[in-house]
Amino acid sequence: HYGLASNVTIIGGFSGSLSNSSGRVSLQQPGLPDLLGEIPRVVVDELVYDDLAPWADADGNGQVLERDDFTANGAFATSWVAAAPTPGAFDDDFLIADVNLDGFVNFLDIAPFIAILTANTYQLEADVNQDGVVDFLDISFFINELTGQ
Repeated sequence: HYGLASNVTIIGGFSGSLSNSSGRVSLQQPGLPDLLGEIPRVVVDELVYDDLAPWADADGNGQVLERDDFTANGAFATSWVAAAPTPGAFDDDFLIADVNLDGFVNFLDIAPFIAILTANTYQLEADVNQDGVVDFLDISFFINELTGQ
């Protein structure tokens, strides 16, 4: 239906449509089960978009809003640009806090993050506050990325 290559994995359960003028998008992932076995949904990223300035003009001209900087806050209009649709393509070289490099930021990144931190080595994905050093100052930023805050 979307003309995607067979190796592209589609994730999600969205069956609606997005408004061309404004709306809210919330990306969620399953959290850790609570004591009753209930699995909460954890917000990974969220934005409220609009087709008015300062948002990029992608309304009605065949373009889409595309995340320009994956390290910037997705809630800010400045983190998005108008671009041609590229379904299934991921153009960024790295995903901040994806320390195990599996394409997701989740609890599986905790052990590799701690290993890099304690070994006093550098990995771009583990430098969550982007100060050029992986140190204890990255811990709170790392936790925020894991919890979507």
